[in-house]
Amino acid sequence: MYGILRIDPEGYEEADVEQFMTLKDWDTRLSRSYGGADVSYDVQDRRPDAFTINGRVAPYTLNPDHGSPVVVSEGDTVRLHLVNAGFMSHPMHTHNHRFRTVEKDGAPYPEVLQLPEDVVNVAPAERYTVEFAADADPGIYPMHCHKVDHVQNGGVYPGGMLTAIVYEEAMGTEVFADLMEKAEYEI
Repeated sequence: MYGILRIDPEGYEEADVEQFMTLKDWDTRLSRSYGGADVSYDVQDRRPDAFTINGRVAPYTLNPDHGSPVVVSEGDTVRLHLVNAGFMSHPMHTHNHRFRTVEKDGAPYPEVLQLPEDVVNVAPAERYTVEFAADADPGIYPMHCHKVDHVQNGGVYPGGMLTAIVYEEAMGTEVFADLMEKAEYEI
């Protein structure tokens, strides 16, 4: 079991949308060997082949009930807490939204370093908090690890560390319905 424990300081001001995301890379040989499969696992020779956000992989990360899409309304202030619980770095990238890094490892980021960006590299055991305004045209915008093999699972694309920033206004569209069908979500 793994997850995020956060204790907010006195006077903490929540954003309109605040979400926690635990990033993790897995070598499935370990669990398969525990399950009795004829595979060997060696911690010195890890070969991650599954990549998760909050324990889920795409397309299930897009399911609003069981995944981790960032559901926003136009104009919302969005704060994401990214935690790397794995062994590999994960450069997380947002489409059509530029964010500011406001915390690293629980400490405030100096304002002079809070530059607009769309990729933050979250190394093992690092924690970042980023903020942005939901100011794009209402739609569905991918958010994913920028390492191509990390948006696959077992070599299958799309999968892995892929989710989306989803505007509520876009949730009634045909594109969203098609996406939810792939995520096994009943509208």
